Amino acid sequence: MNEEMNLISVVTKERNNIQSIAKSLKSIERMSLIPEKNLYKINTEIKKIEKKLETNNLIESIKQDITDYVQVVCSKIPEWEEKTKKAFWEELETTLTEAGFELRGNYTRLMVSFYTLELDLENLKVIIWYGNKQEKAATCRLNPDDVVKKLIMANNKIINRAFDEEIFMEKLFEAYSNAIHKNKESIGKRVSISDVLFEYTLLIQKKTFNINPTKSNFTGYERSFFSYDLFRLKQRKFGDSELNLVTATRSFTHRKADFLWIPSDEKGEGDYISHIIFKED
Repeated sequence: MNEEMNLISVVTKERNNIQSIAKSLKSIERMSLIPEKNLYKINTEIKKIEKKLETNNLIESIKQDITDYVQVVCSKIPEWEEKTKKAFWEELETTLTEAGFELRGNYTRLMVSFYTLELDLENLKVIIWYGNKQEKAATCRLNPDDVVKKLIMANNKIINRAFDEEIFMEKLFEAYSNAIHKNKESIGKRVSISDVLFEYTLLIQKKTFNINPTKSNFTGYERSFFSYDLFRLKQRKFGDSELNLVTATRSFTHRKADFLWIPSDEKGEGDYISHIIFKED
């Protein structure tokens, strides 16, 4: 009796596997008619088939036919990906233009103002980066309207912050001086931009954080904020000292902590900065 039950279980499992493979094959055939709209689903069905083939006891000739079919579909995916990116780019350009943004580049590298848009077709997402994939600003669905919504939010968060140039310059010089003191150096020596950012962040904390340094009392200051504030800073002199930004050499661009991307214009051009110097006149 137990042997019969086990046999029925095995046969039932095989039947379910075969039905699942057949269903996936039908889905792929149907979705392949408009692949640029169904690329994610096609990839999902391919993975289902491959997983079922690993545990299925189909005769080898049928297994091989299914494998050959899957390989043919997979060979078309790069072309379908290009079509998907191109179609999305065209739709996104229209949506961005209506929202007052200018889309630059092409579907291999999309740029909007300070931002780079990275298409993640496998996960149906768009990653919005500040700079050339430097600081992640937002992640959204592969949908033009959602991209514009998240782009506006990210842009407002970085750019539309209260900014007093004199106060910023005063705290920046103090942050530089504090870092110089910790490094046992003197004014006029270069300091890592990350060290200055750290010291600056400490200086902008409210009294509540100094009294009770909890997460809820902490005032965040993101790398993208520092980058944009240095970009929009017009006055580079503080007292008898002048701010200088040191362009990062190759040795300082291996680790994110060693440099900061700072835009040089509003079209996404910029430089990697590794150190800050206040030189006395």
